[in-house]
Amino acid sequence: MSRYHLWAVITAFLALVSPAQSQSDRMRGRCDPNRQELRMPPLNALGDSARLASILGGGANPRARLVFVELRFGKDGRLREVDVTRGASSSGRAAIRDSLRSLLRPIGISSIDVVVNVVRFNGSGQIRVFTATTTCRPEAYPTAETRSLISRIQRDAPQTNVRRDVTVEFILEADGQVSDAWVEFGSSYPRVDELALDIIKAQRFVPAMVGEVPVAAFIRQSVKF
Repeated sequence: MSRYHLWAVITAFLALVSPAQSQSDRMRGRCDPNRQELRMPPLNALGDSARLASILGGGANPRARLVFVELRFGKDGRLREVDVTRGASSSGRAAIRDSLRSLLRPIGISSIDVVVNVVRFNGSGQIRVFTATTTCRPEAYPTAETRSLISRIQRDAPQTNVRRDVTVEFILEADGQVSDAWVEFGSSYPRVDELALDIIKAQRFVPAMVGEVPVAAFIRQSVKF
């Protein structure tokens, strides 16, 4: 599944971005100068949005939080692959794949293959489009609030031999703010799961960019206690 992964180990979390790094140094590390020509395709450029909503809604598993679809376009802008990675039954995945192949339009010509993710949030029916192929990847950096939370976790988290990893997914908006976050795989300790969410919401981010335009991103982050 194509999405951004930001791996945060609690004991090393404060070293994610060194305060001594300049903004230009960080930009060089997270940006690919060969992708400056990329452009983010809007939802209505992919095909009829009402039909797209009907296709994803019809194939969705109502018990799943979301339907996640990965679209791969070739350099010529034409659709190459459709992969429904979660949120639908086997028959639902097949129906979505077949319907999207007949619906989706080509996107702009590019020097590289482009991966686009279409996500339907089943609770609200909202559909979002994210590009997994970016000029600059998103980046997290710690704040005083995250330092405080980490200190609290190190002091208060239950001491056990059980592995305590929490996988959090969230939407990082183009302004660098987290608009929604949820625990995808918990630790079996509700308080630890809550603290993992607190950390994500307390972080600050440099957003992903396509060309020179900041864009929203679908992110999975593993917080390891």
